[in-house]
Amino acid sequence: MNRLYAIGLCLLFVTAASAQSEAEYEKIAIKKEKLLNSLARNPVDVYPGAHSYVSMSIALMYGLLGAEDSMFYYLNHALDVCDKNPSNEECAENYDPNILGFYHLRNYNKSAAWKKFEGRVTNHYKNTYNPMNLPLAISILKAGGADQSTRMYRLMMQTESATNIIRETDSLNLLFIKKTIAQQGFPGISQVGTPASDAAFLLAQHADDDVEFQKTVLKQMEKLLVTKDVTPSNYAYLYDRIMVKEQGKQYYGTQFRRVKDKELFPIVDAANVNERRRALGMGTVEEYIKTVMGF
Repeated sequence: MNRLYAIGLCLLFVTAASAQSEAEYEKIAIKKEKLLNSLARNPVDVYPGAHSYVSMSIALMYGLLGAEDSMFYYLNHALDVCDKNPSNEECAENYDPNILGFYHLRNYNKSAAWKKFEGRVTNHYKNTYNPMNLPLAISILKAGGADQSTRMYRLMMQTESATNIIRETDSLNLLFIKKTIAQQGFPGISQVGTPASDAAFLLAQHADDDVEFQKTVLKQMEKLLVTKDVTPSNYAYLYDRIMVKEQGKQYYGTQFRRVKDKELFPIVDAANVNERRRALGMGTVEEYIKTVMGF
């Protein structure tokens, strides 16, 4: 799971009982500010990533509230922490350009402050992954951020309008990823970097109304498996997604019939499923089931 999405889920669990008012969201943001101050007073006991994650969470909340100055302060604070701790792998992941497409921040992407923030994130991605096609990588990651954050937003707001936002976002993302793949094929790791390649898979994975497109993507991913230019587990997830849709069964044990009950769709040749998963660098089905949150 993307770490920025995980931040959103942590934020969500504070508010999950029912959709809440802006005043209540503001109280939560203030409470998180106090938490951040508490972390700052205990630098020895808390790893740097914690400071960055909490700061990002505060920024997203203020983005929803329309508090632009506070939002940018905490966005940049999160990156400042990472700059001071470049060897901290978890902290560095908060530089993921997914944040540039987050629905919570949609009203701020024309300002000079946003351009400066976007530049920091983009340059970090370039220096970390050195993709052959940086503009494409950022575009894909923005789309992936929109995909994940609108789902987070629906869980937070619990309204029909939030559900409609997901439909609109998915429709736009489908047009974007179909055009991208039609023009230059599925974006491999060497072309756009691992995070962007993974985000492209996510967009294809959610194109459930166009199974023929998903099959096209799967064939291209299969070729990239040979050159190790795609994340192997992504291939398994998409393979199962298509198979479940067409046959009601799966091959790698990635798809749940009921997540809440941790019930998988039937697995073909279940006795050997863990061997197939290991061949793609995946853990066992039993380990996978334990990691799934039934909410």
